[in-house]
Amino acid sequence: MRSYQIPYGKKLLTFQVPEAAETREIRARAGRPVENAVAAIRRAVENPIGTPPLSTLVHAGEKVVIVVSDITRLWVRSDILVPVLVAMLNEAGIPDDDISIVFA
Repeated sequence: MRSYQIPYGKKLLTFQVPEAAETREIRARAGRPVENAVAAIRRAVENPIGTPPLSTLVHAGEKVVIVVSDITRLWVRSDILVPVLVAMLNEAGIPDDDISIVFA
């Protein structure tokens, strides 16, 4: 058996894989920290990959639901993401009363 360890919360999770199993280890490259999260979110929403910008997808009178991670995924930073998305929806003509937020 081959042993592996991966970070899991504040601990390391150890698991074993049979020698006969084909395995590959993928390591992420360190990225640069985002200096201005609000600006980065706005840029991403205004220039998405493979879809038109949010401002062209929503229209006044429509209802919008935002689904974000719950507190168990703190790295998602819903505390920054949600206010930016709500502000952008407001700018696109969607009032707060037509926006629902689901934490999942």
